[in-house]
Amino acid sequence: MNFLFFSSMPTISKIFVYTATFYLSVGSFLAFFISLGKSGFYPQFYSFSLIRIHMNIMLFGWVTLFVFGVAFWIFPRLGGKRGGENMFILIFVLINFGIFLSFFDAVYPYVLFLFSACLFVFGISRRVYPPPFGGI
Repeated sequence: MNFLFFSSMPTISKIFVYTATFYLSVGSFLAFFISLGKSGFYPQFYSFSLIRIHMNIMLFGWVTLFVFGVAFWIFPRLGGKRGGENMFILIFVLINFGIFLSFFDAVYPYVLFLFSACLFVFGISRRVYPPPFGGI
């Protein structure tokens, strides 16, 4: 039963993966609710308003958080330490805040998603390649 708790994973990766699993269940529930609207169980305009939220939850909540969590776990550690977890906590907060903002009709979530993706690429690249000239 130890495989359920991902014993070798760092805590931040576990948080990413467990939150991604939560978003998978919420997104699946929304997909079921949207399909009920299309089948005529309730007015269809409700289901059309949920499609954007469903897509954001599935794409950014499930897929992106899962990929980011597993990538943080798998990518190599320089010097035997993972380091830089604060940046990944910021990425986690930005993505979740962007998903929260996607419930409202705003463009801001996509700016947050893009910024968090850029931070992720920067953070992971510093784990793969050492900083030039021994810098920070």
